[in-house]
Amino acid sequence: MRLSLPRPLLALLFATLPGLARAQAGGATLTGTVANAKTRAFLEQAEVRVAGRAALTDREGRFSLAGPPAGAQEVGVSYTGLDDLRETVTLAPGTTARREFALTSAIYRMDAFVVASEIEGNAAAINAQKKADFLVQAISADTLGNEGAQSKGSRSWSRLARKASR
Repeated sequence: MRLSLPRPLLALLFATLPGLARAQAGGATLTGTVANAKTRAFLEQAEVRVAGRAALTDREGRFSLAGPPAGAQEVGVSYTGLDDLRETVTLAPGTTARREFALTSAIYRMDAFVVASEIEGNAAAINAQKKADFLVQAISADTLGNEGAQSKGSRSWSRLARKASR
């Protein structure tokens, strides 16, 4: 008795043989997504590397790497402007492992800081002039500048201001 298979089925069988051979030889597939940990936005064109293979993510942050050897593999993920990520993933022969990678940056982890300010000298002098009960000519120290860092013209202005105040 002779077994005959339809041509489409035969073509499908031959098309899947390389994949089956790779699975039997210990190959695996790694799929997943890459996102920004802070904004949770998926990252397009992030690079995912494992066992000498590399793939770029699509618009939805998805990637697929077929063929890395089974076993513990170090996966590297990078995206310009964010810190590179290295993670060990265990791949089983002939299976597909799925991983979600979240990249971040040290800039998101800044120490707390305090912003403090005093009223600017010119603004305080102008306000003093406006609110005075009598005629006042106020000149702030900012206008006069630092004595050691003054130019020749501003030193002359300082002398005039001192003479006017006598």
